[in-house]
Amino acid sequence: MRYLHEHGYKRKIPRPMPEPPDRDAWEDRRDAFVGELLRLLEDDGCEVFFGDEAGFEGDPRSRQKWVKRGTRPTVGYYGGHIRQNVVGAVNPRDGQLVSLIVSHNDTEVFQAFLDTMAEEVPDGGKPIWLVLDNASWHHSKSLNWYHIKPLYLPPYSPDLNPIERLWQHLKSHYLAGFITKRSDELADKLEASIKQLLSTPKTIRSVCRTHSE
Repeated sequence: MRYLHEHGYKRKIPRPMPEPPDRDAWEDRRDAFVGELLRLLEDDGCEVFFGDEAGFEGDPRSRQKWVKRGTRPTVGYYGGHIRQNVVGAVNPRDGQLVSLIVSHNDTEVFQAFLDTMAEEVPDGGKPIWLVLDNASWHHSKSLNWYHIKPLYLPPYSPDLNPIERLWQHLKSHYLAGFITKRSDELADKLEASIKQLLSTPKTIRSVCRTHSE
């Protein structure tokens, strides 16, 4: 076990994923995408952001914690359905994170995010790529992308999006044990947590580190 830990391995429960209808075609498409993505990540002449949406609940899923043997830990809950959403994009190279706290996700909300990202990541002459999944609002023809270029992930490939790890880090390190039955309290906690995370770009870079680095 020590050998495995020293070489970067850890025990994890596999994430359930639907099987692609045509695995060979999917693997070919995925391999081609990975090659293109690595080329962009290794190119100092462009910047690559990874975007995604995530939901945060007032009664979050319980997480593991250290307790004394023989004890039975408990965690409170209200049984409600309080939820806030965050849409964001991260640049693993420098740790820049652009995010908005929103009540839901649709084309109008995503356009508001693009408006914000275009301001926070101005056109400096470098191509700005935004890697996204295939949610319907990411493909809307009405979207104004400004100087941002979309790049869509292959189906069944959330593991290729490092911002997924950042959302999990936010949940486990900043919101673990936080419960509320008020939407405004959850939004305030999320805002404070994201601001704290933004103050440590080194942490963001570490969590979102890509294989090209």
